[in-house]
Amino acid sequence: MSSVTTAPAAGSHQPSTGRPLLTPPAVAHLLDSVDDAIVVIAADMRITYANLRARRMCGVVDGAMDVARLVHPDDTTAALAALDRARVDGRAQARLRLTLPTGLMHAEVSFTDHVTTDGVGGVVASFRDVGREDELHRILEGERAKNRRIQTALTDPLTSMSGRPLVLARLQQAIDLAALRGETVAVLFLDLDGFRHINHALGHVAGDEIIAATATKLLRSHPHPDHWGRIGGDEFVLFVPAIDWDEAHRLGERLAVAGRRTIEFAGGTYLSTLSIGFTVVQPHCDVQAHDVVREADIAMHTGKRTGGRVIGFHPSMVHVAARAAEIESQLRSRLSTSAPDFHLQPIVNVETGSTYAVEALVRFRTPSLGLVPADQVVEAAERAGLIHRLDRRMLHAACATVKQMTDPVDGMPLSLSVNVTASTPPSGERLIDRVVDALESTGFEAHRLIIEITESSAIEADATLLADLAMLRRLGVRIAIDDFGTGHSSLGQLERLEVDIVKIDRSFVRDIARSPRRMRYLQSIIQLIDALDVEIVVEGIETDEEYELLAPERARLHQGYLYSKPVAPADLRPGLRSAGALLERLRCDERRPFQPALDWTGPEGIERR
Repeated sequence: MSSVTTAPAAGSHQPSTGRPLLTPPAVAHLLDSVDDAIVVIAADMRITYANLRARRMCGVVDGAMDVARLVHPDDTTAALAALDRARVDGRAQARLRLTLPTGLMHAEVSFTDHVTTDGVGGVVASFRDVGREDELHRILEGERAKNRRIQTALTDPLTSMSGRPLVLARLQQAIDLAALRGETVAVLFLDLDGFRHINHALGHVAGDEIIAATATKLLRSHPHPDHWGRIGGDEFVLFVPAIDWDEAHRLGERLAVAGRRTIEFAGGTYLSTLSIGFTVVQPHCDVQAHDVVREADIAMHTGKRTGGRVIGFHPSMVHVAARAAEIESQLRSRLSTSAPDFHLQPIVNVETGSTYAVEALVRFRTPSLGLVPADQVVEAAERAGLIHRLDRRMLHAACATVKQMTDPVDGMPLSLSVNVTASTPPSGERLIDRVVDALESTGFEAHRLIIEITESSAIEADATLLADLAMLRRLGVRIAIDDFGTGHSSLGQLERLEVDIVKIDRSFVRDIARSPRRMRYLQSIIQLIDALDVEIVVEGIETDEEYELLAPERARLHQGYLYSKPVAPADLRPGLRSAGALLERLRCDERRPFQPALDWTGPEGIERR
């Protein structure tokens, strides 16, 4: 490599080449003190001056140097273009690679035209090493890209809310900060009611749209995105610093209203609602975010069980949650091999004393909890996504058991009534498939089977369910609406379903012996249903007084503890005999004068007995 000419000493002459050098020497000494490398490039592309930084960088001490030897061959064209721009425009910049004794250097070069400047006579080029800056930039860009990937991974793409890890981390920071400040933090856990059934009925694309629309409404109601998180399919978490218990409850009520919506699809109407549980972390508490979210989750599930829309956490709920978890675990294990046990409760005809049908009710026992109430078993099955498996097992077992049973009163084969879940499972198996499979595999006669669906299922019935119920009726299976009066059914909906039986919920029977108003209300319901020419079953009859009040009404089918509690299949026949004997006694009592169980004056002023 050729040497680079240094600035001449004071009073010296220029070299014989005639190229101008930087003068006076004071300027050269000044340029030697700067950090950037500076050179002067003459018209013949030779370097006529280099400051101290450039000389050290290039590793030369004397002579002239061709620019082409300094610039990497692949960047020569770019260097010449930059020089030309500088001569035309006065200034130019370029990123060039320089070949130095120490290796390749990435430099940012600034070119300034000083061809006509006395003592310079060329283009001044200053360059500095930006390789480290480029490397740092690449590192920073890599970190930014990594952070973007992490942010994407931690953010729910459907709702743009934080995912579970991120919202828990933010909640923990909020809890720790609140502890230092002596403030509270409220945590709310929100869950879409019945979303699994809606998702199966409408499809996952529609389900995603419901989730996204719900999230949008929630964010509008409480516009603090960093405090929100979606931690499950239909589960959301919100934390709010510095609010108390009452404020958290009011916020939950507001969010419950915001999340309520009606969905029309395929001829069916679906009501989407929220269940909300909340808890409040008190000042100076050392707690973990996941434990606080669990408390709010427990409160939410308690609200689902008890019918509460917004429920605050109480420590007593932990025991209930642990019990529910054990029931779910034991039920899952049992259903993997067989069906739970079931009991049978008769539906009696009070006019003839015979048995109209027997209803199969699930009975489940665990080693530590003993006998678990049927509603808790069904709730656990629904929560765990096991309800359709439970339906299949129960239907097969009950049909096989009741197939050979007859009524001891009239000797006729007994009919069987079974509750089923009307929703479609993820497998796509329809209600008609489950019922026909049970009938064919057990040989049970279709006309002896009664399928009960809840009133809420009837309200939400879509085209598929309506078609299945119609096909079952054509096969001879009777359809019953269970728990009538607990939802929002109308006579028009009953007519649309073309049901055979309506079972009036036991809540209407309770206290009729002491409440004339309740009795009149029950009478009105019976009259309305009777107009549809369907059978009416009154549930929950427990006393002679209730029988005496209802016997004159147009509801000849009764069910309740007065006639028989649910009993094991082996004990059913004696129980039916006892129910028949009881009815005979009650009918005899009716024929003999007696003091009315209840007297009151009706709305028309007529004494009713």
